[in-house]
Amino acid sequence: MSTTTRTLPNSIEKRLTAILHAKETKNVVPPEDMAITPGVATRIDTFSVTYSVAKDAMFLALGEQVKKTYEKNGLMRITTNLEKDCIKNLNMAIRRSEDTGDGLFERKDRTYYGLTPEQDTLPKLTTEEEVMIWGMNILKGEAARIALGKTPLVQPDLATLNNWYQQFRTANNEQTVLKNNYDKSQEALEALKPEADTLIRDIWDDVENFYRHHDIESKRRKCREWGVTYITRQNTQSSDLTGTVQDESGTPIENVRVEIPSLGKFNNTTIEGHYEFIDIPEGKYLVTFTKEGYARQTIADVEVKSGKENILDIVLLVDLDL
Repeated sequence: MSTTTRTLPNSIEKRLTAILHAKETKNVVPPEDMAITPGVATRIDTFSVTYSVAKDAMFLALGEQVKKTYEKNGLMRITTNLEKDCIKNLNMAIRRSEDTGDGLFERKDRTYYGLTPEQDTLPKLTTEEEVMIWGMNILKGEAARIALGKTPLVQPDLATLNNWYQQFRTANNEQTVLKNNYDKSQEALEALKPEADTLIRDIWDDVENFYRHHDIESKRRKCREWGVTYITRQNTQSSDLTGTVQDESGTPIENVRVEIPSLGKFNNTTIEGHYEFIDIPEGKYLVTFTKEGYARQTIADVEVKSGKENILDIVLLVDLDL
């Protein structure tokens, strides 16, 4: 058994596409085939410009943020590896000094870096905040040791770490500013969403009413010419799974492969970080999220319920082990 229903667009691009499709159609059809009322036609002309300008502003801000995010992520990987090398080399130097008894490095030297004297493991370095904190700990600690006449670390030395750390810090601050700009443009566009959805409903209601005397197949064919979207569900016990993929700073991530292996289905996220699976049977699924440069994310037991809005939003962390 299958059911066919009208489905409204659920993303910025799809909303604008629906509105522009209707605008283009109304501009080319003869008067006798004008399926929308004059009031709706006027609203299309006015709002399509407003929505397009807001969308372009948001995607421009997003593009600038994404570019800076890639730069920041690359610097974060380098800085993280240098910080790890500093701690590893410190521990190696302490062990070597203990073996030789030269006294150049002691366990208490670890306290300069915010570690305990016996802490010979690496601190957690997986987030931007952790890399910022431990980078500063190492820079201040190494400077303090050198000021006391102690033997400096090498490979990397203080200058090398400081150079990359400052580049990462600058890029991180710049990315924050661009993120704020994107957030503001996104809020401005989001404020137009109710009007966009109302306009699309009014367009589609007009069109379906205009062709109400046609048989069902003819009606749907004519309505599709105006951009009305229908989906056919093969199983009434099914639903959709949608969501957004972002990084830790809230930047949408494009071209993330989202996969439901047990169904053999996958999607790639849009520039908005959005993905969508249509007509998924009720049940629990394992869902994976993969993209080069980011740590793979696997979510088990994702429940899809029929008649429900099933949303799975994900944050991907930068893969610092590349």
